[in-house]
Amino acid sequence: MNIRVKLADFNHKFEISASNCSARLPAGAVSIPENCVVEPSLPEKIGFRYRFFHLHSENEAQKLLNLLIHKTGADLTIVQPGEKWDGRGIGRWWVISEPFNSAREARTFSEEIARRLPANVPGRMRIEGGLFSEYPPHPSQNVRILTKDGKELCSDKIIRLHAPAGITVKQAPVGETFHWEHLEDLRFSGIIEIRPGQNGILIINEIPLEEYLASVNSSEMSAHAPLEFLKAQTIAARSTVAATKGCHHYGEPFDLCNGDHCQCYYGVSRIHERSQEAAELTAGLTLVHDGVIADARYAKTCGGVMETFDNVWENYDPPYLRPKFDGPGQDYLMEDPGSYISDSPDCWCNPELYPYPDYFDYAKPYFRWNFRYGNQELAHLLKTETGIDASEISDIKILRRGKSGRIVSLKIIGEKEIKIDGELNIRRAFSESHLPSSCFTIERTGGDFIIKGAGWGHGVGMCQMGALNMSLAGHTCAEILAHYYPEAELVDFFKS
Repeated sequence: MNIRVKLADFNHKFEISASNCSARLPAGAVSIPENCVVEPSLPEKIGFRYRFFHLHSENEAQKLLNLLIHKTGADLTIVQPGEKWDGRGIGRWWVISEPFNSAREARTFSEEIARRLPANVPGRMRIEGGLFSEYPPHPSQNVRILTKDGKELCSDKIIRLHAPAGITVKQAPVGETFHWEHLEDLRFSGIIEIRPGQNGILIINEIPLEEYLASVNSSEMSAHAPLEFLKAQTIAARSTVAATKGCHHYGEPFDLCNGDHCQCYYGVSRIHERSQEAAELTAGLTLVHDGVIADARYAKTCGGVMETFDNVWENYDPPYLRPKFDGPGQDYLMEDPGSYISDSPDCWCNPELYPYPDYFDYAKPYFRWNFRYGNQELAHLLKTETGIDASEISDIKILRRGKSGRIVSLKIIGEKEIKIDGELNIRRAFSESHLPSSCFTIERTGGDFIIKGAGWGHGVGMCQMGALNMSLAGHTCAEILAHYYPEAELVDFFKS
């Protein structure tokens, strides 16, 4: 089984490199030199969609649709995207609007929708908007491949490239919008498809699922990790693909993206002997609960306590993603988030008690962390990141926290009172990229705000650093999965 993964959407020309590469076109194959240039197209009409992930009842989705139409008079429709994987998957519904002519129009409409929703609509059911274009966004426009000196080699609406030893995309984006964002030369096997995209040129990698997973386990972490951890990471990733394929990217010509929104995937550049072995030893193994594929989410460092699904995304509370202390001993009683963040609980992801291997030194600062902002600095940051005018902030009030201490709703008090809902929205609002997590406290010292926090990521499901340390302590893949996904069982997805 093949899957299609978005690698990038360049708004500028970029270079690719491959030996014995050929471009497959309707008119036939064209030989491509080892190094060449791909030219982008230009962005066109932007559309807007509203997404309600994991609404497992059509009646529930229909009720929200009727509410929105009643409150706004907008032209909205309900869509069930993705695949149900022969009845083993999970039904989802999205509420979709008509397309807009600009991103500004779309955002204005989104803000209007949010204002009109009644107060009794739960925060976890909030609207999450995303910009998209109908594909192909430029039906009359071609993409072009050129030699380094500018000679055109081929031009078409869609070009599919293949090279036996793989194709390198030069300066591909890694970790987009996050604090580790950078550019890197990445090599991919399978088919590389180039076509007009929202920004310019969209690059898609079509690849067998198991080869994709052999890269994901070490793109997400490291191929130097113990085999038992890599096996657990691979099974969680396989389960996530099976549960979400075709649902996160409705209307787009790919199943998944290669970033944190779906799963980190950096091609054969990340595949090593141990990561390949982990994929082969677990081939087909998938987590299932009550006959349904488990949406086995995971994050880098929970900080000590795992979060519930519905406090991060929407109204869905599977028993295998429950709040739980990530430690070898008794549960940790979180009486006060401030004490918890200042504490050093005996949990698997605590680098002071369970030292990380040297190759994970970069993760150590994110078990507990802090930032300091001046009043005007924070006001400027909020204005830049959210458009919120929070000048002369007098207070920031935490309205609701999840079970792990992660903030899911807060209010900023200044000239106006501004409410921010959503774990990821809060992380984005208080950082130029993202805060490591939304599990933090805010203290006022003079004119400064001191933010002290715990963990890295949303905290739902498997704590990757905790699972790593469990494997280093001798726990097996099955024991790791049982710890992080209780009530889920392992089955062979392709035979069940």
